[in-house]
Amino acid sequence: MPARADSSRDLISEDGALDRATWVVQRVAWAVAAVLLAAALAGLLGRGPLGGRAVTSADGSISVEYDRYFRADAVSDVRVTRLDPVGENTTSPVTLYLRGDGLIHSLQSAFLAPSPIASRAVGDAVELDFAPGTRPSPTVPLLLRLKVEDPRVATLLFSSSPDFAPASTAEVNLVVYP
Repeated sequence: MPARADSSRDLISEDGALDRATWVVQRVAWAVAAVLLAAALAGLLGRGPLGGRAVTSADGSISVEYDRYFRADAVSDVRVTRLDPVGENTTSPVTLYLRGDGLIHSLQSAFLAPSPIASRAVGDAVELDFAPGTRPSPTVPLLLRLKVEDPRVATLLFSSSPDFAPASTAEVNLVVYP
């Protein structure tokens, strides 16, 4: 009988150093998976509490809510609210200017609601005109659905002035990952 125990021991080799190295690799992999799961749940890889952001221009005329992180070829919503300065005529059309560092041209598709009555390319910017009843306001925010083709870190500027004066411009920083 003891000869048989020795022969089975010969079939199963033991390597303490290899076993410890395997254990360490497994524990490191579990830790990395836990960190990625926590980041995803927190919104660092998409929608979630840490992924959403809101910015307002210095003069308070434009407010933008958006998801800071989103995947390439995925749709991301950007909500723009335009606040009228005191004394501004609310029955006249309003113009909103949008500029992005090459992002405007790489947009696969964009959806605007409400729809502008006119839109024009002005240099590297887009000018959007809205009718008085459909203008972006606290009660009627502009919904811009973006779909970007390629991964990048990009900046979008929303402004109420054509020269993108810093006081009237809200800067949106996006991270588009593969």
